[in-house]
Amino acid sequence: MNVCPHCGADLKRGAISCRACGADARAGWTEDGWQAGPDAPAGYGEDDFDYDDFIERELGGGKPSRATRSRRKLRFFWGVMLAVFLLPLLIGFLLLLAR
Repeated sequence: MNVCPHCGADLKRGAISCRACGADARAGWTEDGWQAGPDAPAGYGEDDFDYDDFIERELGGGKPSRATRSRRKLRFFWGVMLAVFLLPLLIGFLLLLAR
């Protein structure tokens, strides 16, 4: 058995690609040999990706806005009101059916 130079997984003799990581002669058996193709987006394959910055940009950060907090409080209020008024009606209806 051979070993994949990229991830270290066992390779069958004569394998044209690694089943574990997908590395092959065309993509490059090592990270140093890999290069993004001409159709790759700008910056693809670069190692300077900042995950925390990405989360901040995509999901926002910090406290929710005042409007968001107000909507949450209003949704909670109406959810409680719905439960308080519908639950007794449902129980009464089930008791009527049980007679």
